[in-house]
Amino acid sequence: MRRIQRSTTVSTVLVYWVQLAAGFVSAAEPDLIALMEAGNREFKAGRFAEAEHLHRQAVEATSGRPCNLAIAWSGVANDQRLLARLADSSAAFEKALRLWEQCESRQERGGAALLSNYAMLMRDMGRYSEAHELFCRALKQGERTMGANHPQVAIILNNMAVLAGLRGLSNQAASIAGRSLAMLESQGLGDALDAAIAMSTLADAKSALGRHAEAERLALRSLEIKVRILGQDHPEVAAQENNIGSMYFSWRRFQEAELHFRRALDIQQKTLGPGHPKVAIVLGNLGSAQAAMGQVEAGEQNIRRGLELVEAAYGTEHPASLRLATMLADLLRQTKRAKEASGLEARTRSARARRNGEEFGGLTVSLANLRSGQQ
Repeated sequence: MRRIQRSTTVSTVLVYWVQLAAGFVSAAEPDLIALMEAGNREFKAGRFAEAEHLHRQAVEATSGRPCNLAIAWSGVANDQRLLARLADSSAAFEKALRLWEQCESRQERGGAALLSNYAMLMRDMGRYSEAHELFCRALKQGERTMGANHPQVAIILNNMAVLAGLRGLSNQAASIAGRSLAMLESQGLGDALDAAIAMSTLADAKSALGRHAEAERLALRSLEIKVRILGQDHPEVAAQENNIGSMYFSWRRFQEAELHFRRALDIQQKTLGPGHPKVAIVLGNLGSAQAAMGQVEAGEQNIRRGLELVEAAYGTEHPASLRLATMLADLLRQTKRAKEASGLEARTRSARARRNGEEFGGLTVSLANLRSGQQ
């Protein structure tokens, strides 16, 4: 079983700290440093709108030095990505990259972080081939400029593992995520937030490979660390609750899955707002669990609401929209509404053909496959 939502929300904040600590922002611009640090704190707390406001102030506070402007714009771009304003985020990232190209060659280690963040946006947009190319470039630069065992390189590797998992390459995802986690543990960071994120990625891959006991241990440990560091009401904790719910769903432990989906939904609605597309994803997962337990009317309502939200945010041909449409079509066919199901199935087939078969990771296995015992 695969999911759309992945636990990559907070790790990108380390990018800013790496750049600031490395002296990429001139000490002659204390206002810029103060604004970036304030924005980073809001970002880490999951308050992305507040972070964007501060990072935009940082853009305005710069003297015009390209490297400083690039860092400030990368902050804005990351905030917008987590606010699901993907077109705005793409434009901001492209601006940051153009500015970064004007920096001296000694700035390359920050370039690796910027490329990795841009790759995460491409992944969120379902543009997997572009994301893979950007991650490879980021990894190459990071290993060359920071060293193969640097924690930032481990973060890039984990993001590559997430992408592999979304593409259905579970063995590859497990190998890369395992390497990322081992690197962080070797640096004494085994209880840090980024290690928890790597644990979640590794748990997802092990679950897909049928190694359930290992997957459950890693997933629950990841949740424990995230709650300890971030508190209960944080988008990253919601992501982990959703991941655990998805894992239990794939093992047919529907009541436990529903409990975790409800926890995720409650946190996301409070922190991201009821119309955020990540809320839509959890609604779809919750609806699948409800339908699998015989609560068909409530399940259908949540899946339809999720589809409505994600199409409003991303359009009808975004992979997340296609996955939710498929989920709804499965439920319609199970409840003898073949005409409506056929229409949705035809629409999703056409859209996937235009994507050359590049499938975005789903929320849950389809109801039809679940009932036939397929994973």
